[in-house]
Amino acid sequence: MDLKWQITLFSALIFLLVVHPMTYKLTQKLLGGVLGKIADVSGCPTTLGLALHTVVYILLVRGSMDVKLF
Repeated sequence: MDLKWQITLFSALIFLLVVHPMTYKLTQKLLGGVLGKIADVSGCPTTLGLALHTVVYILLVRGSMDVKLF
């Protein structure tokens, strides 16, 4: 498989994990008391939740660039 496709699919996998409703629920349980409302009980994110998970996604993608995966 072409390297560009490998990177694209890996980034998509990271995205799916970061934006999954269960991830928002977990983040709410872990950080909700400190940061405030991140997601509702069904895992639907608030604006704060979207901003937080966007930062996490950026950091994970950037961090994966420093690891020899492919």
